[in-house]
Amino acid sequence: MSMEDIVCIARQTLSTILDSGATSTLIMNCDVFWTYSEVEKVNVRTANHGTLATSGHGDCVVDLTINRRTSRVHLMHCLNAPGTFINLLSVGYMLKKGWECNFRPFPACCELVYHNQVLGSLPMLGNLFFVDLKFLTPDSLSIRMKRPEISAFAHVPLSWDLWHAWLGHPSGDAVKYLPIFATGIKLDVSTALQRCEPCIMAKHPRKPYPSSDMPCAMQMLDLIHSDLCGPFPIATPHGKYHFVIFLDDHTNLLNLQLLATRDQALEAWTLVRKRWENHAERTVKVFHSDNGGEFISRAFTESLAAAGIK
Repeated sequence: MSMEDIVCIARQTLSTILDSGATSTLIMNCDVFWTYSEVEKVNVRTANHGTLATSGHGDCVVDLTINRRTSRVHLMHCLNAPGTFINLLSVGYMLKKGWECNFRPFPACCELVYHNQVLGSLPMLGNLFFVDLKFLTPDSLSIRMKRPEISAFAHVPLSWDLWHAWLGHPSGDAVKYLPIFATGIKLDVSTALQRCEPCIMAKHPRKPYPSSDMPCAMQMLDLIHSDLCGPFPIATPHGKYHFVIFLDDHTNLLNLQLLATRDQALEAWTLVRKRWENHAERTVKVFHSDNGGEFISRAFTESLAAAGIK
């Protein structure tokens, strides 16, 4: 959630937003639940890499008002999350229960439809869609259920560390200047800014490689360096788990090829070599690698020998 969204929430009187990323409804106040159980409490993972504890789960009843038209809705399987700062309705859960959430661009709005009946449109405020819900408590008058279920989202304390992550991990204590340059910021200053492990790992400087006594190649394709990396635990959308790079020593021209398996290195090299040789109108003289298994295989070495490459 962006800083603009948080400021927008702070300025609103409505306490519920529509959320397409939530899988369950999160409700702040346990007093509005009609059924409630503390069995099988769960921790909810949030979009900001935090964890939000829940106190229980159950059903709620609300009056949904859109354009002065009110409909009674039964919210089932809601999670009670006292630590969240706003209630969230899950778009995914609504779709499973026969709702439609049609997002329109001009003007920006979300049209809510239940079993082909249009209930109305929610305007977009900032980047959010606020929902006018009135929670009906169990001790109110006897309520007759008219409509089925919906659901909602989550939050962690707004600490220095959380703002540091939201702002893209700025260096040093830069995040502490946030209250000076922005208004409407919600911040829990009871905890100090901790050392950020991702910053330590990502910004850790590496010592330079020692200078090489070997002179650089005099012309393009005189010397090609190559290395292969992988497999990675997650495949690309096209099923690739490895990549191989080819670097020309003279020009520093680099080419990267994605591979599904390591034995595709030869096919990638053949493609890159022909492309570069056609461009430079020269042939590759020397191929340098770390003698990985894919480079010293019989097929690869025979291909180099056939092309006259050392």
